[in-house]
Amino acid sequence: MSAEAYLLYLGVLVAFFATPPDTSQLLIMSNSVRHGLRRSLATVAAAALLASRDLAVEARR
Repeated sequence: MSAEAYLLYLGVLVAFFATPPDTSQLLIMSNSVRHGLRRSLATVAAAALLASRDLAVEARR
């Protein structure tokens, strides 16, 4: 492994553990790994829709 690839790997690990993913992000990652990026876009769209709905509900309060 080259030094650049190793530093990139370490940077991704630091970013991942500094901001742990929530359940929807874990679902998106697992679907992407299992089914590929194109087939996981529906999960991304659904998560974005639900997040925007949650923000709209909170804004009304």
